[in-house]
Amino acid sequence: MSHALDRLSLVRPNRHNTIISERKAGSDLGEGQTDPAIDHYENGSVRFRGANLEGKMHGPWQFFRRDGSLMRSGSFDRGKQVGIWRTHDRSGKVLKETNFSSRPRRP
Repeated sequence: MSHALDRLSLVRPNRHNTIISERKAGSDLGEGQTDPAIDHYENGSVRFRGANLEGKMHGPWQFFRRDGSLMRSGSFDRGKQVGIWRTHDRSGKVLKETNFSSRPRRP
């Protein structure tokens, strides 16, 4: 059984701002399984944390500032923002909530 950290992906955005994951050898996923995605600022703090499904952001995601404070959080459904997304100030207080489920779908 491999250690959970062995399955973490190296990630990079492509020209469409979709997060591309590059799994380590031996970490093949079964159909429908998500691939953990995490990136760090140069100072070592987490920049974002989430998962990809078939190369698209999927499930809950969190985006952080360089100081480590949570900036934005919400969920994706195969690359599209869904549900309630929250924007936080540096102390963690919710500044804004956006409901993506009530918006018309973009082509």
